[in-house]
Amino acid sequence: MRKQHHRRRRMSPAVSFAILAACSTAPAAAADQSFPARPVRLIVSNLPGSAPDVVGRLVGGALTELWGQQVVIDNRAGATGLIAAETLARATPDGYTLWLNTMTQLISTLQAQRHMLAKEFASVSLVASTPFVIVVAAALPVKTLEEWIAYAKARPGKLSYGSAGLWGSSHLCMESINKLAGLDVAHVPYKGSTLVL
Repeated sequence: MRKQHHRRRRMSPAVSFAILAACSTAPAAAADQSFPARPVRLIVSNLPGSAPDVVGRLVGGALTELWGQQVVIDNRAGATGLIAAETLARATPDGYTLWLNTMTQLISTLQAQRHMLAKEFASVSLVASTPFVIVVAAALPVKTLEEWIAYAKARPGKLSYGSAGLWGSSHLCMESINKLAGLDVAHVPYKGSTLVL
């Protein structure tokens, strides 16, 4: 598989969020050139320890260094990103609250159509991409995806998998495997990926 590179992916997290901050604070920044003058909250739509949380902490650290103001991580996991989106929607639109979200959570949030989220928020930049990894219990006699598929086919309706939540990327990825491989493996949604393990 050929790896695709886009200009957006080459942007550093600090630059990406600096752009987001500049876009969301244009009116405030015009009146106050000292932005940020106080700590900035970065809402992360996932549990602590998850891949998006790690990315958020790296971005937060880079922005803290860049701005000289603390970036505080505020994990608001659940409802496939909707809790975080509603938290952002209730925040004062002054640029001091940012949101780090995954693509599938963003899509789920927009489909929920609460508070006209599609009109209130604008996606600015891809900050990071992370791979999907399928993990099984060490006691299972499988070492590859092909072996796991064969194992699951031999046990229809008897296996389950955990995901980071309904309609999230891990759920959709596994359902694609279920469909393509003709498997009957039950979905067990959790509030976040760290709880699955």
